[in-house]
Amino acid sequence: MRIAPEFENLVAFCGPLWAGEAEVARVYFASSARTPESDRKWIAHQCYKEFWGSGFTDPKLGLIGEMTEKIRERLPEIDKTVDRYEVLDMLDMIHTEFDHYCRFAEVWDSLRASDEDKLNPSMLKNWPEGEALDNYRMRVREEHDALGWTSLRFTEGGYCTLYAEGAKLSERDGVDGLIGKVCARVYADEVHHMLKGMIGLNERSYSAEEWKVLEKLTLDQLRLRVHMRNGQFGFPLTEERIAEIFAGNIEPIPFDYGLADAAE
Repeated sequence: MRIAPEFENLVAFCGPLWAGEAEVARVYFASSARTPESDRKWIAHQCYKEFWGSGFTDPKLGLIGEMTEKIRERLPEIDKTVDRYEVLDMLDMIHTEFDHYCRFAEVWDSLRASDEDKLNPSMLKNWPEGEALDNYRMRVREEHDALGWTSLRFTEGGYCTLYAEGAKLSERDGVDGLIGKVCARVYADEVHHMLKGMIGLNERSYSAEEWKVLEKLTLDQLRLRVHMRNGQFGFPLTEERIAEIFAGNIEPIPFDYGLADAAE
């Protein structure tokens, strides 16, 4: 695989920010201030992201509702103007996202009181740092067309860092083990798809100016992702530490070219 120098530069810039998002989860999971209630809070926020989506979707429908509407529109045109496998891919996406929602919701339910209602999508709310990220993504969609969509897809999931960190809890007892198993499953579902989409950028032909725009959009979103995760987990990192991360004072997570090649 020939790697474009512009792609190498981009993922090198991303590495510290992926590591920053991972550090948020890692510090939270090790924190003595962590409680069942704080676990319920971050898991509910994650269920919001799994069910309602972020930045890509109509906020009234959410990810699953929007995908369902798109399938309904295409049904009469299957094997006429719409390929059957396009619809199958969309159905697979709905199944995967709802499966992830269900798995995190089951962990939340394991922490509820016996007289408390089970988690349901209408209970879920975005949080300020999550809204800031989503609002930025919507502006990117509106102002940057195809290049904006490329940056959205490249940054979605934050290099699976939450799931990679959560999966490390798999061998523990209790709720940690439940969290670990869910995160390991989601990581397995997402990582190859994510890397395949990211490495596809390496094959695009962009001008030097377009690469600069893409770099800015990508890094802006990844910085907002660090704030989003920090808010999701109850601010385990101080603003001073986040400033250090943004300045590069952290061991970066390198892009896994080998795994990306295997995903193609």
